[in-house]
Amino acid sequence: HALPHVNATRARELTRSKLYARDLSGHLTDLSGFRLEPRSYGTRDRVTYANVYTTDKNVTYQLNGGLFRRHTSVDLYPNKLDKLLQDIDAISTTFHDCAGGQGVLQDGAARFEVRVNIAYALFTHTTLPNDLIRHSVLPIPSRLWWSRSRFFKFYRATAIYSVLQDIATTPPEARAWISSLQLGSICMYMLNGVIYRPSELKIDVSLAKASALR
Repeated sequence: HALPHVNATRARELTRSKLYARDLSGHLTDLSGFRLEPRSYGTRDRVTYANVYTTDKNVTYQLNGGLFRRHTSVDLYPNKLDKLLQDIDAISTTFHDCAGGQGVLQDGAARFEVRVNIAYALFTHTTLPNDLIRHSVLPIPSRLWWSRSRFFKFYRATAIYSVLQDIATTPPEARAWISSLQLGSICMYMLNGVIYRPSELKIDVSLAKASALR
């Protein structure tokens, strides 16, 4: 729909190119948004960029390096681990509140963004076909997305907190084991994946593959 003049065959080619990237949320692989810089593919439709994403990230979005920054393995250092646990506890509280913990649910939405020259902005993609929405959007109840009582963001953050609590009380010599270091690092990768799209850095992808259950 973003590029009406691109046929299905060329659209599939685009999704296999470096111009296209999937944006996963929380490492869910069955559904995702995407980013697309079509370049010459978008010339006829005057489209320079397309992005499909969800607005739930508005809750955790911040420009400064605060609570919702990308955490790294450096945060696992003994003199930093207590602060990391405090951060995760606050993140979990935020997810709990979004699930209605304070009496109000935090809703989100799917957003379809297309960038065109401003001269054509009023005439490009002014409507979305019902069939597109019906076949492309999966509605998830807000309480299910955020909540501790059912599933997902709160549950994952709390599980990571529990693992890191155990690491914090582990004897220093055991914390230096390769398996312990890997466990802490993959927790950072998973924590960031709850807030941001999963890291695409080669070292993080290798870590995820090495840590996956076989």
